[in-house]
Amino acid sequence: MKVGDYVITKDRLHIGKIYNINDFREPSMMYAIDFPKADDFVFMGENDFKSSSNIIDLIEVGDYVNGMIVHCVYAEDDEIVVGGLDVLIQDTLVTLRSNSIKSILTKEQFESIQFKVKRIHETAKKECEKESAIKPSGYKGLIEKKE
Repeated sequence: MKVGDYVITKDRLHIGKIYNINDFREPSMMYAIDFPKADDFVFMGENDFKSSSNIIDLIEVGDYVNGMIVHCVYAEDDEIVVGGLDVLIQDTLVTLRSNSIKSILTKEQFESIQFKVKRIHETAKKECEKESAIKPSGYKGLIEKKE
């Protein structure tokens, strides 16, 4: 591991770069990591994250790169195949190299956001069902899908 390497936390919720390596610190806080959403550097040990000089090494099938879902990862060739949700439509598939990557959303980040949306939906549902809520004419209540 070296300064400038990309890192992803073990839970795959945070992606950043190694900013500094502090040999004088205890091993569990030796690496100063720069995460874009953090106000300051986060100090971590090497067991807390995976690192690589190539960002593609940290990407997995199911992640989103540049807004498209990842279908294949070819780390040894420095390529990923991304595209629409329907992998059978070949016209929607694009091969990207690491220098074309502008944004990454891991499937774990997506799922954590999805959970928040579900919670908001449940809160909204409760609000809509209140007697005092303004309802359009002909309102029959929220219809739930059966699975």
